[in-house]
Amino acid sequence: MRVMNAANTVVSTPAHAPYARIVRMVANATAAETLPVDQLDDLGLAIDEVYSLLLKSPLVDAMEFEFVAGEHEIAVVGRALGGAGHHWPPEDWDESLEAVVLTAVARAVELTNGNHPEIHFTVGEPTS
Repeated sequence: MRVMNAANTVVSTPAHAPYARIVRMVANATAAETLPVDQLDDLGLAIDEVYSLLLKSPLVDAMEFEFVAGEHEIAVVGRALGGAGHHWPPEDWDESLEAVVLTAVARAVELTNGNHPEIHFTVGEPTS
């Protein structure tokens, strides 16, 4: 884990489902002073769904999550390191349970395919 400052944190884990709880704890710690409790719950749900979806990427061996806390929101980027980007995003993304849950609790959800499969999203109220 790298803590750049109190509002910016990066955490990497092995690509195994039990490690999602570590990512959730880091996300909640980063956002604790930014989000109300109900939105911290939303953030945890979003992390679970993103972790689950990124695990489906072929050849993934590690996960990396970057958190940037704003005044009333937290922006998140989840990456599947070592993942095969040519199969990203999944064809069934729009109909998946992950998509339904993630778009219900987060905004600005975007799946990208740079060097690694990535999911960007934001939880909280937009800063004016």
